[in-house]
Amino acid sequence: MVYQPPPPPPPQPEYQPSPPRKSLNRRGIIILVVSLVLSLIVVGVAGGEVYMRHKIKECITSSFSQIGSNVDVGLSAKPVLLQLLTGKLDYVTIESKESSTGTVNGLGIDAKINGIKTDNGATDSAKAVVTWSAEGMLQTLQQQSFGQLISSLETNNDGTIKISFVGDIATATVRVFVENDTLKLQTVDASFFGMGIDNSVVDNILSTINENLSSGNMPFGLKAKAVALDSKGLTLGLEGKNWTPSDQPPASTTPTTTTAGPTNSGALSPDAPRKVTSCG
Repeated sequence: MVYQPPPPPPPQPEYQPSPPRKSLNRRGIIILVVSLVLSLIVVGVAGGEVYMRHKIKECITSSFSQIGSNVDVGLSAKPVLLQLLTGKLDYVTIESKESSTGTVNGLGIDAKINGIKTDNGATDSAKAVVTWSAEGMLQTLQQQSFGQLISSLETNNDGTIKISFVGDIATATVRVFVENDTLKLQTVDASFFGMGIDNSVVDNILSTINENLSSGNMPFGLKAKAVALDSKGLTLGLEGKNWTPSDQPPASTTPTTTTAGPTNSGALSPDAPRKVTSCG
C-alpha cells in the first residue's frame, strides 16, 4: 500500500473587518432634537398644569374658609392653563358638609359658579344649596347671649321652626319663606303659658338665623329662590346670573328681624369674589 498524505486544510477566509457605523445624518439629528424639545415642553406644561390647578384650588379653598374647615373645591376637566389664557374659569364647585365655623354649627353648602372672569371676578351664573341641620341651628342659638334660655328646637314640614325655652314653659314658632328673592322669617306665635313673651328674645333669634342665611349680601348674585324644612333641618336654594363685583351691595352691621337682609356674615362671604380673582 502506498502512503497517501492527508489532504491540506481548506483555505481560511480572508479577514473582513466590520463595516464602520454610519454617523447620524442631519435629518436624524434634527428629529432627535425636536423630539427631545417636545418631550421637555410636554413635561413642563404638565408640571405647570398640576401646579396651577393645585394653586388655584388652594387659593379658592382659603377664600371660602369662613363656611367651614372641610371645604372641597373642584375645577372643570379643561386644562387650567388654557382656561387662564382665555381669561375665564369654566366653573368652580364648592362643597362643605355641615361644618362648624366657630359660632355656627351644622351649616353646609354645595355651590357651582360658572364662567368666572379672572380679571374682575364677574360670573355668568351661580347656583347654591345651603343646608342647616336642626341640631346645628340649636347649637348655634345656644351659643348666643340668650342661648341659656333655649332648651330645644324643631324644624317642621310646614315651613316653621318651633323653639322651646326653659323646659317648654315658653315657645316661639317662626315661619320661614321666600318672597321677592329674599328669605324671610315671621313670628307666628310666642307665648309663655299662653301669655306673650319678651319680643327681644325672639328678635335676637331671628337676627341670628338671618346672619347665617342672608341672601341679600351673598356674592356672585346669589338670591333665595326656594326654602324647605323637614325634621332634619332647613334647605335653601339660591341662584344668581350675570353678576359683577360692582353689583355687590355694601355690608350692613344692622340685621333686620323680619327679613334676611345684608349682614357681615353668611353662608358665603361677600368678600370671596375679590379673593377668587386674586387666585389667577
